[in-house]
Amino acid sequence: MDNLTMVLLRTLFSYFFLLILVRLMGKRELGKLSVFDVVISIMLAEMAALAIEDVDKPALRFYLPMLLIALLEVAFAFLSLKSKKFRDTVDGSADLI
Repeated sequence: MDNLTMVLLRTLFSYFFLLILVRLMGKRELGKLSVFDVVISIMLAEMAALAIEDVDKPALRFYLPMLLIALLEVAFAFLSLKSKKFRDTVDGSADLI
């Protein structure tokens, strides 16, 4: 396959893969995202861009870490629901300026 075809296929796969990961992580309102959630979203977007851009490397080198991060995010969200101490440690608290 030539590079253009590979980029197009990886773009399509990345789109649907990210769609599934975001649904797996749960719907949240943008204003209610914690700083950690925003960082996770940026990391996933960057890894998807690298997967599309770098066609010389196998796609699994990019998609497996994305899947692991999404699963960790789901696990942390579950632990945050169950444990106030864990939630306070991970999310912190808001300070008035």
